[in-house]
Amino acid sequence: MSDRRIILAENGRASYRGLMREGEALWSAYQRNDDDLSYVIDYSNWLGSETIDTVTRTPYGTTVAGTANTTTTSTQRLKGSGYVDIKVTTSGSQVRTDRIIIRNRSEDAVLGTQYGV
Repeated sequence: MSDRRIILAENGRASYRGLMREGEALWSAYQRNDDDLSYVIDYSNWLGSETIDTVTRTPYGTTVAGTANTTTTSTQRLKGSGYVDIKVTTSGSQVRTDRIIIRNRSEDAVLGTQYGV
């Protein structure tokens, strides 16, 4: 079972759990430094009669592991803060890139001078 899930639909619509939507293809979530959570993007409603041909993940700061693809979904485990661009090419040559930003939870953030510590 995935920790975070995005279900894409037509006309820029989407349903999502465990993330925030910041734009049509921009998502964000908070994790602790030691969290290793799965993110699933379900493209089936967006694809129509097409299927996923290739998936490319390009991380910046975050670690991507445990990747898996089906003809309609991409799954990735993300650890650490940063972001990952997930680029999908369909059997009909459509290209879609989604970005998932991982932010530190407040208890893991380093905030200026820590008085009394």
